[in-house]
Amino acid sequence: MNQKMLKKFLVGLLAFNIFTTTAFSTQGNDSKITYAQEKQDFTFVVSDKNGPIMNKDFTFEILNEKGEITEVQSMMSMLNLKLSDGKYTIRLKDAEYTMKDVSFTVTDGEIPNYDSIVNLMLTKKKVEEKAKEISFTIILTTQNGDKKDVVMGNYEFEIYNQETGKLVTTATSDKSMLNLKLPDGIYTLKLKENNDYTMKDVRLDVYEDDGSYTIDEKESMELNLIKITSEPEKPENEEAKGSKEVLVRVLFEGKPKVDFKVGLMEFNPIPNIIQQGSTNEKGEVKFSGFKSNVKYQLRLRSTDKTMTFETEVFEFTTNEKGMITKINDKEVNSVEDAIVEFRGSHKDSEKFDTFPVEFYAKYKDGTPAKGVEFSINRLSPRLSSYRKAKSDENGKVVFMLEGEAPKDASFGRLYNITISKMEMFKHKSVPFGMDFTVDDKGNIKVISVEREIDDKETDTSNPDKYNKTFTLEKVDRTQIYNDFKAIYEKAVEYLKNTKFESGKDADKAKKDLENVIDASKIELEETIPEYALKKIEELNTAMDNLKKFEIKDEEPSKPEEPGNQNNPNMPGDSNQPDEKVNKIVNGEEKVTVEGDGLNAKLKLIVKRLDKNTVDALKNKNADLFDIFFTLKNNTEKMPNQNYKVTLEKRKGERVKEVCYVNEDRKLESLDFTQDDKNVTFTTTHFSKYSIVYENKKEVKKEVKKSQKLPRTSIAGISLAVPTLLFGAMIAINKKRNK
Repeated sequence: MNQKMLKKFLVGLLAFNIFTTTAFSTQGNDSKITYAQEKQDFTFVVSDKNGPIMNKDFTFEILNEKGEITEVQSMMSMLNLKLSDGKYTIRLKDAEYTMKDVSFTVTDGEIPNYDSIVNLMLTKKKVEEKAKEISFTIILTTQNGDKKDVVMGNYEFEIYNQETGKLVTTATSDKSMLNLKLPDGIYTLKLKENNDYTMKDVRLDVYEDDGSYTIDEKESMELNLIKITSEPEKPENEEAKGSKEVLVRVLFEGKPKVDFKVGLMEFNPIPNIIQQGSTNEKGEVKFSGFKSNVKYQLRLRSTDKTMTFETEVFEFTTNEKGMITKINDKEVNSVEDAIVEFRGSHKDSEKFDTFPVEFYAKYKDGTPAKGVEFSINRLSPRLSSYRKAKSDENGKVVFMLEGEAPKDASFGRLYNITISKMEMFKHKSVPFGMDFTVDDKGNIKVISVEREIDDKETDTSNPDKYNKTFTLEKVDRTQIYNDFKAIYEKAVEYLKNTKFESGKDADKAKKDLENVIDASKIELEETIPEYALKKIEELNTAMDNLKKFEIKDEEPSKPEEPGNQNNPNMPGDSNQPDEKVNKIVNGEEKVTVEGDGLNAKLKLIVKRLDKNTVDALKNKNADLFDIFFTLKNNTEKMPNQNYKVTLEKRKGERVKEVCYVNEDRKLESLDFTQDDKNVTFTTTHFSKYSIVYENKKEVKKEVKKSQKLPRTSIAGISLAVPTLLFGAMIAINKKRNK
């Protein structure tokens, strides 16, 4: 549905809504007067890819900022809401359709982005076909000396999806055979606890293409069970070893540290903080109430960046009784053993042993990068800069760092290295950062790399490929910092020298600006370009929100305007002509639009849309964007001229096609260029555009079908036959493609 048709439809719906609302209000209570400023009427259109859905009414949940939920129902594709000022989220409740939650804010009886959200886009759920299941049989065996015996009896097994960890099904063996029926996938097979046998968990791969399977990535027809030998019973009066509590003691420079926060984290499956306590006058805090067979971690929660500790993390796993039996490598036999100490000192002290750690910096042409500052970052007590050093004439940068003894899956004390924050205004690096550990003997291991800032998926497959070397590129983004500092100073002066109305909304807007100013002050000490741009946007928004509460009859003293003719984010004087710029950036989606004489007050809006709403994109590897400008919260019609649009493309993928999506939802190809990071195209107007990527090639399974085991049916085979099979079987390693 094009914009004109949508607006006509909305006008009709709104008129109907006003008529019905007025009628029902009059009939319901003639004596009650409803004031417009309390609640306003808003109408949303319920649509799918074909337009408004008239043949079905839908139930929606309306969630307000207090967490209260109200159910409402649409009628004839129209959802009518009466809303007061505040934040809301619309959720669909339907078995046939799905919809992304729509969130918005009502301010002064209006929705700033109303035009962009008025159309509630629903998508019909796909009916998933049931996966084909493969039937196969596995024989149960146990080792008896130098031979194998068949395990007779009924034993229960559990099958879990390895990716999700969820239980898929259970199965019980019958006369030494375990009959299974599973769809293609990777599973974990577990033997339920019994008095006769035990078994280590095994990986079970099922292949749909030829109905075969592997056990622990090997071809096998058997599961090996281990017979349980009887143990002498423990006396009933024997006390259970371990402790149900742990005492944490924090010492700094040998003295108790008071009011120091310590967190208890539970792994489920990732670490989540479940308890937090502060140390008393003795520097102690106690934790208890542990679950059975759960892994826990004790970590410091301080915000002090100047401290370093001999041990940063204490780990323990409870037994079936919820008791601690070991902390790190220390055995715990009683509550007296369940005491841990975090011993700390100033980060620049020489109290703890340190080891030299070397990294390297070079430019793209291979020449050493001299004088570039790097920062070592710590994850505990808080994520923060810990040490800094500059590269020498050979590009080598050296840090003296503390190590820590490895425990469980760790390799030692964890660090992160990047170029320093302020250095990022002058350089870009590949990779952006590296995570590495140092053990108590000074051994260094790189465990992952962050290829670029805000990388959502760090590379752990081959982190050593960078050889502890950063490849740098000179950039000049110092203007961003200067702009940030200028707008911060302007905001401070604006708040100081301007008088505002009193009232709930005015006080809130003023408080919001104060909070952004406080956060910006801290950020100015040490920041990065991306954070600076975000703070510029927040400062501008907070000032714009406060402007409407200015007292107009008193002339405020105006701060000196910082010189910045090219910054599109600087708020202008309403009495001056609109400032013109040639570039406007959407920092969140990393999209840039360049054109002649752009109004500096314009805001570039980029929305990611569901590609499946366009039929031509359903089977393509593509992203769909709605790109447009707003001015004072209203969509702005741009002059007809050439605009250069640059978008950040997906990492590691090549763009195949850039298309304009016309009003008929048809694709029109556009000329484009691309480099390793961005794709660029030219347009004369703003609407919906798609970026189509090359399809990823499917990796074929590297195993010959002749090597895979076919489905088996072993019912009726005598016990002598399996014994012969086991003697002749050859285990063939086989990797499953992921």
